[in-house]
Amino acid sequence: MSKRDGELPRISFVVPVYNPPVAVLGRMLASLSRQSEPRWEGILVDDGSTDPEVESELTAWAKRERRFRIVSRPVNGGIAAATNTGIEAARAEVLAFVDHDDLVDSAAAARVLEHFDRHPNDDVVYSDEELID
Repeated sequence: MSKRDGELPRISFVVPVYNPPVAVLGRMLASLSRQSEPRWEGILVDDGSTDPEVESELTAWAKRERRFRIVSRPVNGGIAAATNTGIEAARAEVLAFVDHDDLVDSAAAARVLEHFDRHPNDDVVYSDEELID
């Protein structure tokens, strides 16, 4: 539960992480932390990363942003296994899948949740992407 509002998060961002460049990982985490919708959680699944800086970056962000939770897998199982681990740890009804090198618009969670508020019988929402060099 969120300490601030006593409610479960409405959306869980599931992020499989395996040895990304730390600067890229930090930018992704910063983009998630700027969500305009406050009722979210970030499930950061460290999929057996061998770079100790990855664990340090995840830990630093989890201390700074209480909505991030780290789930560690001792051995790399690949993106599917890490995603499934994140799904199992998620507490929200709505799941959003984010790669460790993505950037997420600050209104992403709000827009997805607005859709489900208007269309409660929908099961899936696809959001588009833009590639950034």
